[in-house]
Amino acid sequence: MLSSLNTALTPLGHVVTIGGSSAGIRLAASPAHAAEPARITIGNFLGIATDASCVVAVITNVDGSDKAGAGQTMGRLARADLLGEIRTHDNGSLVFQRGITRYPMIGDAVRLLSGDSLRMVFDTCGAAVIKIGKLQQDTSIEAAIKVDDMLGKHFALLGSTGVGKSSGVAVLLRAILEVRPNLRIFQIDPHNEYGHSFRERAQILTPKNLKLPFWLFNFEETVDGCRGARRRGPVATQGRFEPYGLHCRHARPLPPSRSRQPDRRAHG
Repeated sequence: MLSSLNTALTPLGHVVTIGGSSAGIRLAASPAHAAEPARITIGNFLGIATDASCVVAVITNVDGSDKAGAGQTMGRLARADLLGEIRTHDNGSLVFQRGITRYPMIGDAVRLLSGDSLRMVFDTCGAAVIKIGKLQQDTSIEAAIKVDDMLGKHFALLGSTGVGKSSGVAVLLRAILEVRPNLRIFQIDPHNEYGHSFRERAQILTPKNLKLPFWLFNFEETVDGCRGARRRGPVATQGRFEPYGLHCRHARPLPPSRSRQPDRRAHG
């Protein structure tokens, strides 16, 4: 079954170099008069046939090409990162697994992944997933994210100003909550961008309604909070932790802070 998969894929070239996480591939030369030459570019998924599996790789770099002769083009060199393998399961079915257990060898055939073979790589059956769009390499395949796998790792959403990072985060969190409604998310939002997005299902804490117990603060933080009332007069009778919702009272004047006294020695 695995051999039929390897032979069914579109031939593309062969392996010329192998590294720990990548491979160098010599792409097959295409006749200049070919009706539909394969469009090979960054992001294409490849299948490298080995004796035990079909190694899945993705192209990350393609060099230029030189003319070999009349009507022919020399095979270009491509670099591909190794992602995993399509292997035969114990029940005879083909499954994709991340990581490489059997590396390809120099000369192994390289073919273009598409259709059903590409669906195996992005198969999310039986998992809690959220759909985020279509696969760029094949728009008939849904692009989905496994929620549990994503939340169990560090991840980041990156982009320049104005591309929609905040909107994307809001959509992503809403989709996650649809799949995991009992999930608790703590979101730090200093610019108040998400208050309207989750108002009906979120508890929004601000400096006006946030209450923290006094034992949460260390000595320096407690002193700083109480000394906030000192600006209203020489004797502080009442102080308030404005950001924390705490109150404190003093029965005697507060000593000045040495760190804030001007240095009189500089004036003689």
